[in-house]
Amino acid sequence: MRSTLLTIILACGFFLLTSCATVPPEPVIEELQDGSFRISVIYETEWSGQFLTNKLIKKAEIFCEERQQQFEKVQFTVKDDGRFNYAKSEVIFKCIKAK
Repeated sequence: MRSTLLTIILACGFFLLTSCATVPPEPVIEELQDGSFRISVIYETEWSGQFLTNKLIKKAEIFCEERQQQFEKVQFTVKDDGRFNYAKSEVIFKCIKAK
């Protein structure tokens, strides 16, 4: 009886702990109709949209380098919401031929 109760308590505790932990989704680069690209992300555990933007820019630069092209910024959108503990960032960019 005591062993069963302990097992139930541990299982419930494990469930509660793992359900609170979220793994942020990996940002995906998508091509837009005008030939530019968009990469965006929302993190519930990050308060700094500017920090996220820097991470997205690095990812976009690597994406363009793999195509033997250079990153060119088109538009950045950043939103910080400390009240609800999330940050959102979106980067629209182009890969242009290297000079």
